Amino acid sequence: MSKGLEIAQTFFREWGLPYLQQNFPHLETRVIAGLFHGSQIYGADDELSQDHGWGPMFTLFLSEKDYTAYGEELARRVRRDAPREWQGFSFHFPHENIDVTSLERFFKDELGYDDPDAWQKMNDRTYNRDLALYRIRHGHVLYDPTGAFARWRVAFHTYPRHIWLARVEQELFHVWHYGQYNFLDRLTHRRDPLAIQIALGHFTEAVMRLCLLLEHDYGPYWKWLAFEFRQRASAARLDPLLRALAETLDIEARAVLVRTVCDEVHQLLDQSGFSRERLGWDGWHPHPLMCDLQALKEYIQREEQNGFSM
Repeated sequence: MSKGLEIAQTFFREWGLPYLQQNFPHLETRVIAGLFHGSQIYGADDELSQDHGWGPMFTLFLSEKDYTAYGEELARRVRRDAPREWQGFSFHFPHENIDVTSLERFFKDELGYDDPDAWQKMNDRTYNRDLALYRIRHGHVLYDPTGAFARWRVAFHTYPRHIWLARVEQELFHVWHYGQYNFLDRLTHRRDPLAIQIALGHFTEAVMRLCLLLEHDYGPYWKWLAFEFRQRASAARLDPLLRALAETLDIEARAVLVRTVCDEVHQLLDQSGFSRERLGWDGWHPHPLMCDLQALKEYIQREEQNGFSM
């Protein structure tokens, strides 16, 4: 368990909950407490994390009805009365350490939807709320006596199938575009170091996000993407290659690594049933990943015509 998470848990359990029981007893069985921000939700926090958004903090969630009636008063009083230090850690920004909102407003702000059914039925193939969805799925519920937050979280556990396929297509395009196409076919010849750095950064990020999507998970904030990616089975083969790609400046070595990573991505697509071979694509393109991409595009079109079997 991360140190920040442990501090947040004890802060709510030993101060937050007793405070609610004493000052807002009518909300004790209806309020929810959670931790959904900061490096501690990833288990990645260290000493450098402690300057803000870390440690003694939590969010209180009310129903919309309770929030309308009590939210403003609860927020004002809990922030006023909270200790300015907990287990030796000070509140750098007291107004950020304790937040009060309604469950509906939280999901609306984070996801654009406060109705899980409407979210499942949306038809926006450009929709991408990976960061917020990751925090909701992997964040920590500290107190949920009615199980309300748990029910909402189950509803948003993974993208609706048609949006998930669109996100897979988007990240696969980035892997091809920045790696197999622009880096291998163009930048290895032009040798512009800044363009190379930009391309390989986008390429590496897309590979990791694609791997998480193929596991029906979401990708976290970019700073913690590699940390989360390394916890996954696909990283066993890909992480050493991506590390080597980041560490070497030799253009020929980088070209070999990009080709190898693209081959590994193809194998992951094949295991997930989305390679050109699995999807029966009979077209041709000089780039193997573009063949996979075209096969996936045609598969998505067929799914759309069939109404997306959920």
